[in-house]
Amino acid sequence: MTVVHAEGCMKGAVAGAVVGHVAGHHAILGAMAGCAVGRHMAKKEREQRAIREAHYNANRQ
Repeated sequence: MTVVHAEGCMKGAVAGAVVGHVAGHHAILGAMAGCAVGRHMAKKEREQRAIREAHYNANRQ
C-alpha cells in the first residue's frame, strides 16, 4: 500500500470505526468499510484534481 492509498484509508477508517462503534459495537467492521470508502474518495479527488490541472494548463498556453 502506498502513501496515497493510506491517506484515504486512514481518514475513512477513523470515521468508520467511530460510526461502527456507536451503531452497535462494530468498530472493526466500520473501520474496514471506512477504509474502502476513504480510498475511493481519495482516488476520485486525485482524478478531479488531474482534470482541473489539465484544463488549467491547456488554457494557460
